[in-house]
Amino acid sequence: MSKTKEVITRINSITSTKKITQAMKMVSAAKLAKFQTKSEMMNNYIDNLNDVLLVIKTDLENQIKNNKESSDFSFINKINNPYLENKTNLKEKSNLEKVLYIVVSSDKGLCGSFNSKLLKTAEIEIEKSLSNNRNISILPIGRKSYSFCKRNKSLNSVPIIEDHIDLISKLDYDKALKFSNEIMKSFINKKYTNVIIIYNKLRGSSKINIKNENFLPLKLESYKISKSKLEGIQYIFEPDSEKLLQDLIPKILELKIYSILLGSLTAENSARMIAMTKASDNAEDIIKELKLTYNRTRQAMITKELTEIVGGAEALRAGH
Repeated sequence: MSKTKEVITRINSITSTKKITQAMKMVSAAKLAKFQTKSEMMNNYIDNLNDVLLVIKTDLENQIKNNKESSDFSFINKINNPYLENKTNLKEKSNLEKVLYIVVSSDKGLCGSFNSKLLKTAEIEIEKSLSNNRNISILPIGRKSYSFCKRNKSLNSVPIIEDHIDLISKLDYDKALKFSNEIMKSFINKKYTNVIIIYNKLRGSSKINIKNENFLPLKLESYKISKSKLEGIQYIFEPDSEKLLQDLIPKILELKIYSILLGSLTAENSARMIAMTKASDNAEDIIKELKLTYNRTRQAMITKELTEIVGGAEALRAGH
């Protein structure tokens, strides 16, 4: 009897757990839809801004090539912008690299390997930089990232900036804008020669990729634009293309930070929804097994009782 009571207790307990995981799955699905819509809209906007930037870049490159007085046709050496990779910051990097790693995790767990894989990647990347004698600082966003940096003995010597841990939990555009401006100001003031962001990004409906992205300096040389956006079109710039470039680059960088944080939240809720779906399915499988165990135990008890009754009746008959 005690065994059947124990099985019933376990069934009730796992059923309660299943209700919680199903509720969490529904909440994550709702948040995923919300953040995915925002993230897609922001990414489309940034993609269009990047196209504008590259059209301007192409126009400036053509101006430089057509300038007969110039012997240097390198775009990065002709355009003086503090956010772009050029001769000045390349020289500074070669003297002493001061790298800021921004590691974006979640605040909470119950999202599968969302945090563990990201933090392992960050650890390998940061240790590699330390071995190359780089001057490293870490800015964790998200409590999982912060606690990992604090308890990791290999990072004891690395300064940890604790000002923006909660940025991901109550994300809005104004906070992201303020944060990006702080990072950009630190870069201009030569506090850092490189800013690298490590974060999760959702690809498709469920695949999550870990991104290790060089945020600053911006490398426009690697940007490409499709020829269809240039062929047969003559663009007129007002004000001139260089002034537009100087104004557009900071705007893109500001939006990029917000887009990365939105993308991380989208990936987090996708990971949590998948984890809770698996947890609910596993709970259902365990409940089925426990019910089968309960029924078998109950059947064995009934069979035993019937055997005892039949045996008792036969003994009474034999006595008469």
